[in-house]
Amino acid sequence: MSLFVSGSGINEVYLKLDQHFNDEAEDEVASRAGDTREILHTMLTLSDPRDRWITVRVPSISLAYSFAELIYVMVGSNCAEDINPWNPTLPSYQGNYKNYPGAYGYRLRKAFGFDQLEKTYEALLCNPQSRQVLMDIWSPEIDFPKEYGEPAGKDIPCNIMSMLKIRNKKLYWTQVMRSNDLFLGLPYDIVLFTSLQEIIAGWLGLDVGEYAHYCDSLHYYIGKKMSVDKTKKSILKKEDLRLDKATSDEVFKGLYLRMTELSSGTNINDIVKSVLDKKSFPESYENMLLIMCIYMLFRHRGSSDLIDQCYENCSNKNYKDLFSEWREDKLKKNI
Repeated sequence: MSLFVSGSGINEVYLKLDQHFNDEAEDEVASRAGDTREILHTMLTLSDPRDRWITVRVPSISLAYSFAELIYVMVGSNCAEDINPWNPTLPSYQGNYKNYPGAYGYRLRKAFGFDQLEKTYEALLCNPQSRQVLMDIWSPEIDFPKEYGEPAGKDIPCNIMSMLKIRNKKLYWTQVMRSNDLFLGLPYDIVLFTSLQEIIAGWLGLDVGEYAHYCDSLHYYIGKKMSVDKTKKSILKKEDLRLDKATSDEVFKGLYLRMTELSSGTNINDIVKSVLDKKSFPESYENMLLIMCIYMLFRHRGSSDLIDQCYENCSNKNYKDLFSEWREDKLKKNI
């Protein structure tokens, strides 16, 4: 059942995966969330990890949630109030928690008694040849099934670990997953971990090398299969997320502050006006924040003039196009 799929960017790889599921009669496998079609032992590789946005999935993914999740991970938060407003369906998948026990950023930065991102940076800076740098997310003490195989909880991390290596002055990244949903999870996991790869490469003063993504169970839920539009083009404008570490740390502190202000759902128009007036972040990160502002204005029926101003100030046309597709889909569904 093993499968190896490679490509330059994620759209190329994603189309190959969708075709494989269509061509191969994979077995049905039951799960707690319903019956699935599954491929065991799948390895995906991207030679250009910056080509990370899946545009061929219908409906479009949520850019605002992708950006919010990246900020949430980078600051090590596990607070449900921080992230739920960006994806209101999360409690139905991960449980009703005040603090998510499986939050990736909390696991990486706080849960095991030290900051794994910080230690990774220090180790690779001092020893670029190291083969011993990996970051754990899954914890047997917390996540291992209970007696008789009963799940330990609803929020069990699908991501297990990240392995990082420097070769040819580039940062290579391997992501290991126990379980990955082709339509609901994979698009967001690719964005998150290739972004982390690029951010840490910036800390180290490097470019990005190949990204590898291993799924022990790649699947989709029967009856929830989304469609793929092969005519849609890949996003062409690739933002550069690389900053030196001190600048990066300050940027994410500032983004987190803005994110939590927007998450509160109050005074949205005033908060967005402040964002537009100050322009506090490097262009690539300012574009993220502007899309997040549009999302909250849309969700809380804020000023249409401010939505237009945010669109105008965002320099990444591809972000605007992808968000507009997502927005149109929500309007059709009256959400």
